[in-house]
Amino acid sequence: QFIIFKFDSSLQEGGFEVVTAPADLEMHKTKFAPVFADFPKDLKVSSGTGMHIHLDRNALSPLMLGRLVEFMHNPENKEIIQTIGERPCNSYTNQHGLGYANVLDSQNYNNPRSSTLNITPKTTVEFRIFQTPTTYASFVKNLEFVLALVQFFRTGLTTITPKQGKVYPKFLEYLLKENHSKLESRNSSHYLVAFLKEKRVI
Repeated sequence: QFIIFKFDSSLQEGGFEVVTAPADLEMHKTKFAPVFADFPKDLKVSSGTGMHIHLDRNALSPLMLGRLVEFMHNPENKEIIQTIGERPCNSYTNQHGLGYANVLDSQNYNNPRSSTLNITPKTTVEFRIFQTPTTYASFVKNLEFVLALVQFFRTGLTTITPKQGKVYPKFLEYLLKENHSKLESRNSSHYLVAFLKEKRVI
């Protein structure tokens, strides 16, 4: 009812891809908690795979989409993107620079698919930066990053300039501001912030 296993051409024989139904963060956290609680130790992660997160394109205004593209393809953010994704940008997750696409043209589907933020799908936009997670903390951290980045631009339009929004320092400030409670349940990005603190990024 929620997950299907499917073949992908980038996988070797015996490999499979896990695809979920559309859902919010809390639903994914609930559904995947038992998966990672007893994760098979002999299950191998293919070097050619990653965790891809899709957002409903209709939920994003042209301005929001433009800001997401600028952030994800800005070379100044490459190091932080690689840290959060837990893998280097590669042929599957190219960073194309600030001139990557004219996202205001909804019919412009000729841009490279293998991008940090893939805008070629007609109904979604796809974050492709993440290593396939083998722990619950890593899995949720990835989801929290995408949600936090959207919320950052949604709530920060009146407090940050477009120039500030292109680079990551203001985003990190936002994360700390929104996740300062000692109660995990009150923090919207608990796993993401814990990960960044462990990596000494914040």
